Amino acid sequence: MPAMYHPDSIKASFETEAIKADINMSHKMEFVCEEKKEGEKRIREMIRDYAEHHADVIVLGSFGAKMEGKGVEHADFRCIGSTTATVTRGCKAKCLVVSHTCQDLPLKNQRRFFCAIDGSDISHHAYIQAIEMMRKGDYMQVCFIETERTYGKEICGAYAQDMLSKKIKGVAKSFKLEGDSVTGEIIGTKLLEIAEGGEVGDEMGMSDIIVIGSHGLSTTLPNASENVYQEYKKGQRDANKKGSVAEQILNGSRSSVMVVTADSLLGGVDYELKLGTYKEWFRKATGQEK
Repeated sequence: MPAMYHPDSIKASFETEAIKADINMSHKMEFVCEEKKEGEKRIREMIRDYAEHHADVIVLGSFGAKMEGKGVEHADFRCIGSTTATVTRGCKAKCLVVSHTCQDLPLKNQRRFFCAIDGSDISHHAYIQAIEMMRKGDYMQVCFIETERTYGKEICGAYAQDMLSKKIKGVAKSFKLEGDSVTGEIIGTKLLEIAEGGEVGDEMGMSDIIVIGSHGLSTTLPNASENVYQEYKKGQRDANKKGSVAEQILNGSRSSVMVVTADSLLGGVDYELKLGTYKEWFRKATGQEK
């Protein structure tokens, strides 16, 4: 193993960078080194499975050393690598993807979160996971893209009320996309323009972390339970590609992207008991259910 990849070298490098950035290093750090043996799972699957059982959040570069060796001029340099693609398609841990174009996350100042919602359970779950990561002073931006549906204002009103009740500083807005053939790629591009372009002023835009669900309304998921989840992992996960919106955002974002996967939702045994489904939450938020 080259010296630069030895766990002690990596640990020393992280500690040095943490001291430079004035990060408190009093927390516990554990470095795990596993060797891939012939006939075992692929490395990307080993990383995903380890995170699934030992982490709440997994942080990944958008691609690894193989792509870096090809240089920034390579045609696929903006696309995520195979390991990141595998983990963001299905892992119970929240996935935070950082690319070479990302700005550094503020350590002490306000962080701006941007959460894309579409009325699905998984996008609502992503919103719940995001607000749990927020600290005092952070700002949440909730965005809904209207296509043929015209209820974005009502949905955003429910999220605005939810943030107000939880004393979260933020805004919820819907944006209309015209046209008969609005694809997931077009929606993803529009979300990136809003999240990173600051096209609507200081109220929304220039986000530090974009939060998305790995799949949208077009993907039908079973009810959450451990037994169902185990069956999903065996028979559906590898065949269930990420939604086109999530793919477009991961490939094109200049901000860090947090992906909450179907595994995170389905693997939460008591998710429905604690949080309820999106539809139940929406009825309560809009006063339809007392």
